[in-house]
Amino acid sequence: MIFRLIFALIFLILLYGYFIERFLVQKTKIAFNNSFNIKFAHITDLHFSRETKRERRILAILKEESPDIIFITGDVVNYREEFVAYFYLKKIKELEKPVYFVFGNWDYKIKDFKKLKTDLKNLEITVLEDENTVYTKNGQKVNIVGVNDPYTKRANLKKAVSGIDKSLYTILLSHSPDIFYESKEKSINLVLCGHTHGGQIKFPFIKFALFVPSRYGSRFLCGLFREGNTTMYVNRGIGESRLPIRIFARPEILIGTI
Repeated sequence: MIFRLIFALIFLILLYGYFIERFLVQKTKIAFNNSFNIKFAHITDLHFSRETKRERRILAILKEESPDIIFITGDVVNYREEFVAYFYLKKIKELEKPVYFVFGNWDYKIKDFKKLKTDLKNLEITVLEDENTVYTKNGQKVNIVGVNDPYTKRANLKKAVSGIDKSLYTILLSHSPDIFYESKEKSINLVLCGHTHGGQIKFPFIKFALFVPSRYGSRFLCGLFREGNTTMYVNRGIGESRLPIRIFARPEILIGTI
């Protein structure tokens, strides 16, 4: 009898994770700094296969919040054969906001990576591959640095920050949180990343999951981390990899201000 009850409970949780939780988008709002009056949206791990009410909710939030800039930190790809998120990203670009992008580990698995880069360029999305740029609003300038995926050991932060004005506030876009300590050494102010999916399937009330694709395990599972002058936010992301299910790890979009 007990085993039947346990089985039934597990089955119900799995049904909840498949049919309900993975569509419950959480909008997280954080003021990281109040010096620049710049609002940004951070999206990660779309793992896009088709547009559902979840993806439509993301678009609605972007329209409601009207951020100055949009950051996407990788894993737009869910299939290795082709890039099917083109028209969804086109809808994001139609909001007429600058979009900055870095690649995630799944993006490198696509059959035609060169075409993916070309498609992003055609969408006028700024792709940062171990490089940096400056964003300006009302005379206020901030560095935006982007690295290739640290999880697959492609990131070169030294190259990415080469030539930056160190007196400016610096935002680092990284797919994986594994770059946190190196970012601290480089005096990065804010690191925005994803990759972990918040565990995707995790235990309630604690920051622990059975599987987290990070050299640090569950240490940087999700949420806010600070050491010294460096702050990192690990976004739980939108989609899923491998299993179309989320349990105690709701999809998330970050609306931040600096």
